[in-house]
Formats: sequence, C-alpha cells, structure tokens
Amino acid sequence: MVYTVKVNQAQKIIFFDGHCGLCNQFVNIIFSKDSSHQFHFASLQGQTASLLLHSQPVLDTIIYWKQGKTFIKSQAVLEILRDLGGIYSIFSIFYIFPRFLLDRVYDFIAARRYSWFGHQSECRLPTPSERPYFLD
Repeated sequence: MVYTVKVNQAQKIIFFDGHCGLCNQFVNIIFSKDSSHQFHFASLQGQTASLLLHSQPVLDTIIYWKQGKTFIKSQAVLEILRDLGGIYSIFSIFYIFPRFLLDRVYDFIAARRYSWFGHQSECRLPTPSERPYFLD
C-alpha cells in the first residue's frame, strides 16, 4: 500500500512518542492552549513520521517540524512554546543557556520518562473533535 502525506510547508507538526505518558500530557496541554489550531500532531510511530522524518532519530525525542525545518529535543520544546505565544513565550529566556546544556537536561528527563510518567501500550487516539489536527 502506498501512503502519501498531504503536508504544506506552512504546517507546524509536533511529532511525539505516542506511548509516553509525558509526551501525551505535553500534547494535551499544547492542544488545549492552541486556540488558533496552528499545530498538527503525529506520533513518532506513525506513517507521517516515517515519511517526513526518515533521517531523524525516533522514539527518544520530540521533533517539531516547522516550515520544512526540524527541531529536536530542547530546541523543539522551546520553539513550540515560542510559537504557542502568550505567557508560554517567556520560556524563550532559556535560549540564554547553551543548547548542549539544555539537551542534557532534556536527555535526563527523557531517559526516565517511562518510569516517571508511565508507558502506554497504545498510541494516543484523538477525539472526533481533535481528529483534523492529528496526522498519521
């Protein structure tokens, strides 16, 4: 079966580990605060991720695809929060720290995310009202 993804360069896609409790909570928060629905979401286990991110590391990081550019780890989180705007753009202050330090903190949390926040046996399923914003 041939699978095609309809993605335009203006889209903002947040790729997340669909089995990770922390990742799913992050997606829930972003979705609930994104009143303009600028973000789309796709699990790293899905076909959209395999087609768009074929050369990216998967399952151990969040990836933000924005206008054809990819951001990973701490940079992805900070870019998402910046684009979300409002009070969340205050997190841009963390750009004063070197990326390697921010990524070490990210990696520390990521290595423990399943034990701290749980592991789900199935990927998050969107509700009918969320469905237009989730890609596979």
